Amino acid sequence: MGIDVIASMLGALASLLAGGLASSEPIQKAVRHLLGTRETPAKPYGERLAELTASLLKASREVDTVLGELAQVARSREAAVRKLETDLGSLERKELELKSKIEALERTPLPSPNTLRS
Repeated sequence: MGIDVIASMLGALASLLAGGLASSEPIQKAVRHLLGTRETPAKPYGERLAELTASLLKASREVDTVLGELAQVARSREAAVRKLETDLGSLERKELELKSKIEALERTPLPSPNTLRS
């Protein structure tokens, strides 16, 4: 049991050591040279900041456009609701008028058949 623990500890140490060496700058340069890749230089801070600002302005314009479209949809829906409310009020008034006419007709006596012949 003691040998297993020691072997595990030695394996862990070897892994840490290999990882530390692999991440060192000289080893990374050698691997890049062997693979034939080049290190891309980092963009200057000012250039990165300018790109970020341009991207932010573009996103802000797009958000403004979407918000404008949403506001237009809300206005048109509000107008449609107002028109429906007006139409509903008009129909309610017509319904009351027709009900009163029906009630008046129901109270009116029908002429007898004898009065129609004369």
